[in-house]
Amino acid sequence: MPRAPRKIAHQRHGFSMVESLTAITITTIAGAALLASVHAAVQVGYETRDVLMARGLAEQLMDEIATVRFPRSDDSVSISGTREQFDDLIDFADWSANPPEDRFGRRLGHEGDEQIGGSNSRPVQMRPADHFLDRLTRTVDVEFVEANGTSGWSPVARATNTIRVTVRVSQIDPQRTTRSLAEVSRVFSDVVPDP
Repeated sequence: MPRAPRKIAHQRHGFSMVESLTAITITTIAGAALLASVHAAVQVGYETRDVLMARGLAEQLMDEIATVRFPRSDDSVSISGTREQFDDLIDFADWSANPPEDRFGRRLGHEGDEQIGGSNSRPVQMRPADHFLDRLTRTVDVEFVEANGTSGWSPVARATNTIRVTVRVSQIDPQRTTRSLAEVSRVFSDVVPDP
């Protein structure tokens, strides 16, 4: 009796077209998710850098303000110009600078070392990016305040022995909108010694 012909088993080598397309689709989705998370992390990094630099600029200016005296009743009107002429807290009222500058009116990041001569400028490698500083504005608000009884301070129109100074650093983004990056406030009091 003749034998029936045997079927030859075909061995499959590799992936089918459907399996390959499925693998490519899954890899593409995973790659897109990875890129989105990397982009978000980079944006958070930039935001953190901007806020930290703004906070440092606000605290630096507040430290400078803390070195001047409380205004006396016989003081003259506020001085305009560079901060090197400011001798009391009231002189800082409504002061603003864009881009930020030092107390001598020089743009921050380009100033020289006063110990070796003010004409020397900072080396290029140590200068902050101009495109970042150009968008920053530092402003100072000065107001007389008094305790409001709820562990806070309320502004008053008359002169008191307590002044609140607020330094704000804001940034103008490429869409020309302003956003606040940092704000530092301190309350200064004039303590009159007993005779």
